[in-house]
Amino acid sequence: MKFLELRSKHLFVVTCLALTVAAGALQAQTKQTPAKTNTSAITGVGANSGTMTQNVNVVNTPTVNVGTLPAVSISGTPAVNVNSLPAVNVNSLPPVSLAGTPTVNTNVTFPANQAVTVAAAGPLTNVGRLPSQQVMLRRASGSTSCLTGWFSVALDGGLSCFDMANQAGQVLVVTDVHWQGFGNVGTFCPLSLVGTSANTFNFGPTFFMSATTVTASGFFFDNQHLTTGAKMTVNPAILTNGSSCTVLDSMLHGYLLPNQ
Repeated sequence: MKFLELRSKHLFVVTCLALTVAAGALQAQTKQTPAKTNTSAITGVGANSGTMTQNVNVVNTPTVNVGTLPAVSISGTPAVNVNSLPAVNVNSLPPVSLAGTPTVNTNVTFPANQAVTVAAAGPLTNVGRLPSQQVMLRRASGSTSCLTGWFSVALDGGLSCFDMANQAGQVLVVTDVHWQGFGNVGTFCPLSLVGTSANTFNFGPTFFMSATTVTASGFFFDNQHLTTGAKMTVNPAILTNGSSCTVLDSMLHGYLLPNQ
């Protein structure tokens, strides 16, 4: 484009110079040509009018040739091809080091005793329970020191009065019932595991019922395993038909759980 602009300016200057030369030559010829009277070229209304027209011949007019401008063409935007991106290989990562391990202090206070609930797989039994959760109760019939009617048997055989009033938030689950007594031979002896109010013998709901028969020896024995357990939050009690069957001793096995 810059080339075309320069060429146009050059042609303009040449053209101006040619016109200037032509004008100068015309002026010179005009001065050198003498005035002639040509009656044949007289124009006007008549020959006496005195008005005449003189012919002027211009010769040797310079010719100005303007050459052909070169054609400029743009066939199209050149294509840029990228065959493939160069591969970048990372042979190894730089090592990262810590100047020091920060100290983390946590002020967490755990209770001295944490309640743990252990649930055995399958039926609710005392198997798989912690020793602190297992309960063995023995009938305290006629005892004036334990009005609830049950002693708790410790692992070393020691006895202490059991009272659900001292087991706040707990549920007693009875899984096994054992009892023995005497009566008339062949007598049918029903038995019921019921609940009582704390330190009283006001019997409440019935949690379990069973029965046995007095043997030829005059005694009866019975053991019952409760698969799902008899659950209660009150003290247990055993009732039977006192007129024909008398309970001498009984035991309850089970465990304590949080009342959830």
